[in-house]
Amino acid sequence: MSLLIGFGYIIPLVTTTVTASYICREFKYTILPLVITMVVAWDVCTAVLWYGVLSTIIDNVYAFEVGILASFCVATIVRAIALLINKSHYDRQNGSSRESI
Repeated sequence: MSLLIGFGYIIPLVTTTVTASYICREFKYTILPLVITMVVAWDVCTAVLWYGVLSTIIDNVYAFEVGILASFCVATIVRAIALLINKSHYDRQNGSSRESI
């Protein structure tokens, strides 16, 4: 159960990914470094809060930590793929001469 509670951290990570994707599309990828900085800062804040609150409730802290680690791994892969797809779609939509990867 502790592993699932730790992996439940994927919900705030997915919410952050969707919000960052929306902001990037709205500002046409001009503020991408700022968005990446905001995502990293938000991830750190929510991870500290998630761990700090829930680590006192669960019984197996090691499985809880592994669940959080797994959610970060999945979220990183999903974010990279989503950013690649959104950026290549944006480039094609605006008639960029560069071919997609």
